[in-house]
Amino acid sequence: MRHLIDKCRNMHGPLSEDLKARLQAVIDNPTIETWEDAHSIIIQTEPKEMTLWQAWIAIDSDAPDVGRRTDFRGNVIREWERIPSSFTLLRALQFATE
Repeated sequence: MRHLIDKCRNMHGPLSEDLKARLQAVIDNPTIETWEDAHSIIIQTEPKEMTLWQAWIAIDSDAPDVGRRTDFRGNVIREWERIPSSFTLLRALQFATE
């Protein structure tokens, strides 16, 4: 699975170690907290920019298109409807990087 993370790219090239660690954390332990920390990471730039969440949506027609909602103070008023499993995250990474 690490080889999939190593294939990810953003506008600066290969992902930083911090971004790789956040992706690994959500794969190892998919929770609201780890997903919230990783869903917006850009994992591919060619042919167009794609985040981890966008890759999930691309492979899973039931993936939510609305995420966590907060009020103007940052308080969560609506949580994620659901988050992807480790298996789904690996499929999304494979889709985005191949």
